[in-house]
Amino acid sequence: MTDADLSATTNGKLVRRSSPSARRMNLLAGYALNTFLLGASGLVLIPALIFASGPLGWSFVAIGQSFGIIAAVFIGYGWALTGPATIAGMDIRLQVSEFRRSIIARCLIGIPSVAVGLLLLWLAFPDSLSVSAVSLLATALSGLSSNWFYVALARPYALLCTETLPRTVATVTASTLLYLGSDVLTALVLQCCGMVFSVLCALLFTAALRRSADGLLPEGNDSLGVVAIGESLREQSNGMLSSLVSVVYMSAPIMIVGFLAPAALPAFALADKIQKQFMSAVAPVVSVAQGWVPTGVGKPEVVRRSQKAFVGAGLLSIAACLGTGLVGPPLWTLLAGGQIEVNPALILSLSALCGAILWERLIGRACLVPLGGSGALVIASSVGSLVGVLSVVVLVSRLGASGGLIGVLVGLLITTGLEILSWRKLVRGRGRRRMVARRGT
Repeated sequence: MTDADLSATTNGKLVRRSSPSARRMNLLAGYALNTFLLGASGLVLIPALIFASGPLGWSFVAIGQSFGIIAAVFIGYGWALTGPATIAGMDIRLQVSEFRRSIIARCLIGIPSVAVGLLLLWLAFPDSLSVSAVSLLATALSGLSSNWFYVALARPYALLCTETLPRTVATVTASTLLYLGSDVLTALVLQCCGMVFSVLCALLFTAALRRSADGLLPEGNDSLGVVAIGESLREQSNGMLSSLVSVVYMSAPIMIVGFLAPAALPAFALADKIQKQFMSAVAPVVSVAQGWVPTGVGKPEVVRRSQKAFVGAGLLSIAACLGTGLVGPPLWTLLAGGQIEVNPALILSLSALCGAILWERLIGRACLVPLGGSGALVIASSVGSLVGVLSVVVLVSRLGASGGLIGVLVGLLITTGLEILSWRKLVRGRGRRRMVARRGT
C-alpha cells in the first residue's frame, strides 16, 4: 500500500481506490512538497550565509559543499540511482532489510570518506579549513538520505514526516540564527543535527513496517550479516560509480574556477548553488518517473513506460530551460543581496545548463537504468565528464563564470547523447537484455 492509495481491501470488503492518474498526481504532489520545503529552506540559507560571512565567507562554504558532495556519493553508494529499481519487486520485509543494510554500509563507508575529504580540503584550501570542513560534513551527511527507499515504496508523505521536516526545521533555524548574529559554524552544525535526526526517524519508521509484515510473508533473505551487506554493495556498484563520476563532474568546476579564475568564484559559486537547488526542485518529477517505469509488469511494459518517459524528458527539459531564463535574474538579485553582479551571458548559460540537467537525469534514471543499462550509464558519465572538465579548464580562463557553466553544459550534453544511444539499443533488443535484478523475488 502506498501513500497514493486512497482505499484498500479491508476485512474482506472491497473499498474504492483512486484511479492510476489520480495516484500519480498525488505522488507528484507529495514529492513536490518534500522538494519545496527542502529547496525553499536551502534558498533561505544562502542569503543568510552571505549576510553573515560576506562573499568570501560564502565561497568557503561553497568549497566545502563541493568536497562534501563527493563524500556524499561514496556514502550513498548508488542507492539513490539504482536502489528504487532494485527493490521495486520485493516484498516489504525484504525492502526494509535492504534499507537497513544500506544504512549499515553507508555509515561504515562514511567514516573514511569524510576523513579523506577533509584531508583533500586541507591540502587544497588550508586557509578556509574551519568553515569549509563543517560545510563538508553537513553536505556529506546527505549521503545517508532515505529518499530512494520512499521512492521505491511510493511513500512521499512518510518521507515528509521522517526526513524532510527534521531537515527543514534545522535549516530554517540555522538561517534565523545567522540573521540574529550567530556564526556560520553554528548554523552548519545545526544542519548536521537535522540530517542525523532524520536517519533515526527513518529507522523507527522502517522498524514499524517490518513488524507489520511479521508472520504475513514467507521467509526470505533478510539477513543483516557481512555477506548480505557485501552482496548489496556489489549490486549497487554501477550506481555508485555513475553517481561518483557525475557528482565529481558537477563539483570539480568550482574548484577549477577557484584555482584558475579566483575573481569569478563568488559569481560561479552562486550560479552553482542555483543549479543545485534546481536539481532539488525537479527531484519530484525524477522520483515519480524513476519509481514508475521499473514497476511495469514484464519487459514490454517497462519498455513502453521508458519510451513515454523519454518523450516527457525532452518536453520538460525545454520548459525548465525557459523557466530558468525567466526567474533567473530576479532570483539572482534576491540571493546575492546586491553583493554579486549578474550578467545576461551568465543567466543564459545557467538556463541551458538547468534544462540539460533535467534531461540527463530523466534519461539516465527513468529510461536507461530500468532496462539494465547501469553499466552504460557509467561509461556515458565518464566520457562526458572528461570532456566537460577539459572544456571548463579551457573556457573559464577566457569567459570567467559563464565559461565554466558552458564547459559543464558541453560535458552534460555528451553524456546524455551517449545515454540515448545505449537506451535505443536496449529498447530495440540489441543491447544488454537483463533488466535490473530484484533480489528476494
